[in-house]
Amino acid sequence: IKRIENITNKSINEIESVKNSLSKYDEVIIELDEGDKLIAFKNILDLIKGENKKIIYNIYNKNNLLYTYIFDGNKIKYVLDNIDLKIEISNLDQELKLNMNYKSYLPEGTILKIYNIKLNDKVNLYRYNLDNNLELVKKDINVKKELELEIERGDNYLLRKDNSKTNDSSNNNYLYIIISILVIVIIILVYIVIKNKNKKKVEVI
Repeated sequence: IKRIENITNKSINEIESVKNSLSKYDEVIIELDEGDKLIAFKNILDLIKGENKKIIYNIYNKNNLLYTYIFDGNKIKYVLDNIDLKIEISNLDQELKLNMNYKSYLPEGTILKIYNIKLNDKVNLYRYNLDNNLELVKKDINVKKELELEIERGDNYLLRKDNSKTNDSSNNNYLYIIISILVIVIIILVYIVIKNKNKKKVEVI
């Protein structure tokens, strides 16, 4: 997607410029290039909190639009901090990896759009947890060269159709519980057997 010029509701990424644009428009577009400081500042996002307005960050590589963050003031209840917008994208035929620099909760209702991707099918969204296992976040997302997600938090994500190699952490937890119970049962049985043997030896004496 190429850069569109001469849009009147564009703003630079500074609070006074955004304030001025918001006084005239309900949607304000901030365009940044990969080499820029890719930050959505808290004091800028706070301007639309609880308002019927949106701030849209378009991130470019030269004239090619890579991804977009859409912040909807109607849905925002809090902004925790400045948000690092940078995402490392691995765009492969069978999967899409998103490594987001920001690793915390995003304002409610945040929409992330990724463009020019190779996937073209229904896919599942997974998040890498602290053990580097994959947790299923959402199933059956339609992808047709573009991806649109309402995203709760910044993290490392994987999108793909085939989930045969994934480790669902909830299943892992159940497995650990079952194994732990079996170990405890075995220990108890061994203890009972040994105790009974010792009891018989005492009776014989």
